[in-house]
Formats: sequence, C-alpha cells, structure tokens
Amino acid sequence: MTPLMQLPYSQSYLHQATDDEQAFIGAVIRSRSVDKQKKLLSTVDDKSLVGNYAKQAYRICQELLRDGVPVDIVAASKACGHDMKLMAWIAEAPDAVLASGFGPDHAEKIKERYIRAEIAKMAHEAEVGNRPLFDVLGKLDALCDAELPRMLACEYVGPSPTQIYCCQDFLNHSFGKIEPLIGSPRDALLVPGEGLMIAGAGGAGKTAFLVDFAFRAASGLDVLKWVVGRPLKVLIVQAELPPQFFQQRLKAMLDDYSFASPAKAQQALGNIYVAHVIESIDLAEGGNACQVIGEEVVKCDADLVIIDPFLSFFSADENDNGGVRRALDQIKRVAEKHGFGLVISDHQPKYAGTSQHQQNSMRGAGAKRDWAASVLVLSPAKTPEGEHGKFVKLTVDKLRYGPVPNTDFFMRRSDTFRHDLWRGSSIEPLKVAELISDNSGNIPKAPLRNLLMTTFNISKRVSEKLMDDATEGGWVVVEDGPRGAKLHNVGPRYLAKSAA
Repeated sequence: MTPLMQLPYSQSYLHQATDDEQAFIGAVIRSRSVDKQKKLLSTVDDKSLVGNYAKQAYRICQELLRDGVPVDIVAASKACGHDMKLMAWIAEAPDAVLASGFGPDHAEKIKERYIRAEIAKMAHEAEVGNRPLFDVLGKLDALCDAELPRMLACEYVGPSPTQIYCCQDFLNHSFGKIEPLIGSPRDALLVPGEGLMIAGAGGAGKTAFLVDFAFRAASGLDVLKWVVGRPLKVLIVQAELPPQFFQQRLKAMLDDYSFASPAKAQQALGNIYVAHVIESIDLAEGGNACQVIGEEVVKCDADLVIIDPFLSFFSADENDNGGVRRALDQIKRVAEKHGFGLVISDHQPKYAGTSQHQQNSMRGAGAKRDWAASVLVLSPAKTPEGEHGKFVKLTVDKLRYGPVPNTDFFMRRSDTFRHDLWRGSSIEPLKVAELISDNSGNIPKAPLRNLLMTTFNISKRVSEKLMDDATEGGWVVVEDGPRGAKLHNVGPRYLAKSAA
C-alpha cells in the first residue's frame, strides 16, 4: 500500500495551519541533540506541510541532520542563503512552540489534517464520478486500519521548556534591547506586551484622564513623572460615551493643547485613532476581541491600545477569577505578538473598605491586579487652599518595572479635561538641581530646604514637596553621608540635560 504521506493531494482541501508547522520546526530546533531531532523530524513527512517556509525549513533540517550537524538557529540561518524572510521565520520558530502549546499530539494534528483532506478529496472525486465508490471505501479502510493507528503510535520527543545559563553566561547573553513605551528601562510605567490598569470609582474621571493620557502619549509629552521617549500611535476602543459626546470631548482637548503648542496638538491629531464600536467586542474567552483588536492594530500600526472600560467589553462573570485571567491573558498574547501596550480602565466597588489595599481594589476578580504590570488608582481630590479648579489624585498601586513612588500625584483638571501635574508651587524641579549645582553639591536635607525657602520665598512644606518631586523626577539623587546624613546631588536627568 502507498504510504499516506506520499499520496497526491490538493492544497485547497488542507487547513492552513502554518503556525502549527512553525511550532513543529521550532520543536526540532529546541530538541538539541541530533538523535532527538531526527526522531522528531521523522514523525512528519514534508508532503504533509502546507506552508512554503515550513517545507524549506524541513529540508534544511533534513540536510543538516544527514551531515550529522545539530539543527540550531545559527546553522539553519546560514543554510537559508540570501532568503531573509525564511531566516526570520526560522528564528521565530522556537518561540512559536510556546505560543502554540506544542505537545505530544502536535505531529498527529498535522497528519490528522492531511487525513481529513484526503477523505474530503476522495469524497469529492466520488461525487463527480472520477473515482469509484468501492475505491473510496477501500482507501478509508486503509486509513482507519493501518495508517492512522501507525501515526498515532509515533513517539514524541519534546523540547525542553527551559534553558539553563550559569550566571556569567546569563549576564552576557543578549535578550534584546529594553525599549519601554512610557518610562525608562529602570523605571517604566508601560512596556510593549504588558498591561496598565487604571481603576476608579464611577464618576471619578477615568475616561477624561484616559483622553489626556492618549494626547500626551501621542504627542510625546511626559505622563505623570514618566518620559514618553517618542510620540506613540494610540488606538482608543471605548464604550463609556456615545460617539458624538466622545467626539466633542476630543475636540475640546485638541483646542486646549493647540493653545499651548499647535505643533504638538497636530502631532497628536495624526497619531490618535478611535474605534467606532458598531457591533459588540467581547474580551471573554471565545469572544471576538482578540481578532478585532489585532486587525485594527495592524491597520494603524498602534503602539498603545486603550480599552475603556473593561466591563463593557467582557460578557462573562467578572467575579470569575479564572475566566477574567484567561480573557486578559488572551488579549495580552495579541499585544506581545504585535508589540503594543495595553491600558484598560476598570471600576472600583461602591464600598472599597478601609485598608489601603481595599481602597485600591478593582471590582470583581482580583486576577485583574495580578495580571497588570502597573496599576494606577484615580480618585477625586479636594482643591488645595488658594487654588482653583477640579483636582484628581493618582496613586501608583503597583509597578512591575520600577520602584513604586512613595507619594501620590495630584493633577488639575481643566474644563476641557486637560490634566496638568500640580506640584504645590510654580517652581520646576529642575530649579532644585540648578541650585545644588551652583552650591557645589553634597547638601544635606535641612540646609537644602532652607536654601530653597530663602531663594524662592516658599514655605517649609512646599520646599520639601519640591525636593521630593526633584528626586522622583531624576533631577536630584540622595546619597548616604557621614553620621546618617542624606546628601543631595544633581541627578542623571540634570546631567543629561546639561550635556545636551
């Protein structure tokens, strides 16, 4: 009998699961030893592969193993010649193993697709009269009685899920450059493929803050104390306001930013994209959110996706920790694949309790906080004495990629919903660093506070707040001195500005 893998077939009947095939090649690479690689490669015939890259990679693996050379990224890349796309496809293959959940039944899945294709093709040929019915039935018997059991008996040699380094090798290994979207490698609010949750009670102003957040990110302006290294492309997916009201809010914000800097406002205008949600988008497991958002991100090449609010895009039980986590992990995988960051707003419970942890909690499952890399909690704040306008307080409840600030941020919100960081005085933190530099540095806390009070004619409380802002902003660093003294010197941000 002709082996199944050598039977002719029409590609039109075959399911186009090239991701599975890339994972299969990745598993071969990750198996390391020649014997294991040969054994795994033998479980699939190249005629059962659909993708052109998979077929080429399969042949490269065969040739290397025939010469006794272990298949690794370097050896496989050299064998690609000048085909850079194939080289990139092979380089990504080991990661595809983890993304596809490659397991003992993986090779069988590829073969099972082939068997289904063969059955479909033979049935079609019998229907149009090109193949006798008894021949089809005989071939089905062969598939069921001989080929399929033999295939399912193939032994799987899986890749190692870990790679162990000695400390020196780990420190010397290149894992790629760290490029946060917002912040620095040592102190990042948001990095590609991660999520930032913004929690707040109903009416606290989450949507207004998110619109300002989008404008700042899109025009390259700082977000709170974190630097936005380059203007970001932002996709807003919101269901909090009807489109006509949201349009009005965006226009008011644009007009406000135009007064301060027409160029920055114009830049934001070209970098912000708004999804008009016509049909429901569902983040719940089995929902359509991943596909829809993935497609939209590709269209506008977004660096940042804002989802406001979570509950409007989640049809399942928000108290189900497992369901919520699976939904968030699902959209996070899309973010990792396309390299964008997620910002998701969520409501707080009506009664949040008395402890700090309870007051910073989000409604429903606690998995939301565990999932997020960063969590900001937004709440209304009392207008400070002598000030005007509405104020909001932002508390950093969690920060995976940096130290959690020990003070809250206060922002003044204008009638146009623009948010400006309030520092307690009109003096910029840069001035503290300049004063330290003019006085040769190494200034203890009390003398520096007194120097600020006399130089700028401000109170003790305001001068101490100004020192904290300068330290948190990187303008000033505090170092240990003799007898427990805290000495203040100019920080890296001031040094970088002076060198520019």
